[in-house]
Amino acid sequence: MNLYTLSKEMQEIVHGWYDAQTTAELLEWYNIIWAEQIEDIVKAIKTNDATIAWYDYEIKRLQDQKKKYSDTNQSLERMVDKFLQSTCQTSFDTSIAKISYRKSESVSILDESLLNSEYLRVKTTSEPDKIKIKEDIKKWIIVDWATIEVKQNLQIK
Repeated sequence: MNLYTLSKEMQEIVHGWYDAQTTAELLEWYNIIWAEQIEDIVKAIKTNDATIAWYDYEIKRLQDQKKKYSDTNQSLERMVDKFLQSTCQTSFDTSIAKISYRKSESVSILDESLLNSEYLRVKTTSEPDKIKIKEDIKKWIIVDWATIEVKQNLQIK
């Protein structure tokens, strides 16, 4: 039996044609079953929370491993680069790879304060100031395009 079914049956009992004693006994029985169902649900939630925490730990552990391998690769690539430069080679072939340099260009800005406006890109973003909107609504300032929603947030500790 699930909570929806229990809730529906409890409503039928309250609105049914039972005498007061029978209604009280049935509701007590349903409350016991309901409490057991809720306890099982809370156990599932706590188990899921523990699983999520484990996944978070594993994600961090794997990201740390990934970073370690990435750092090792960068160090090994610097070694190969130093070897090629010290031997004045621009390419090198192995049985599994061809190593060479590829030319690229990039701009380095020495002092941004010296740039003219034509060389600047302006990025602007805007978003609603929900804190100010909420304060104004609470001050009874008419704001037709916003409301304050009161929510009940379930906490399981």
